[in-house]
Amino acid sequence: MDQVMVDIGNFRARVGDEVALIGRQGQEIISVEELAGLSNTIPYEIVCGLGSRIPRVYT
Repeated sequence: MDQVMVDIGNFRARVGDEVALIGRQGQEIISVEELAGLSNTIPYEIVCGLGSRIPRVYT
């Protein structure tokens, strides 16, 4: 079940647009801790929910 739904508010998105849920995109950064706070949970629950089929890119 490799699916996720994200509310992007009033932003306009199209197929092929790049989206960063965790990490850096340009000058913007969102950490696991910040995402957990927005989701009313803890960072451990966020990272445990990332399945093994999601590619990891370490820089």
